[in-house]
Amino acid sequence: MKAVLVIYNEAIDLEVTETLPRAGIEFYTKLTGVLGKGSGSGARLGNSIWPGGNRAILAAVGDQEAERLIEQVRKLQRDIPAEGLRVMWWTVEGMV
Repeated sequence: MKAVLVIYNEAIDLEVTETLPRAGIEFYTKLTGVLGKGSGSGARLGNSIWPGGNRAILAAVGDQEAERLIEQVRKLQRDIPAEGLRVMWWTVEGMV
């Protein structure tokens, strides 16, 4: 089982959310109001100097679903490279 975290510009929420069913992911947690600074995308701190924000999706999924989601994110990165979009994943030791 993997935990997959996708962090992205809130402007592309629909595009990212639409990748989940294509990857076979039914259950996830969506975080709104995520602020930060990324390489290539600059700062999104929700203020007048660095406006805008990010969102994040966290999903604990099987290895195959994780691979499909990672590939979907890579495809989006190629299709809309100007937007901040990152994915990271790690092994889940357990979940109850």
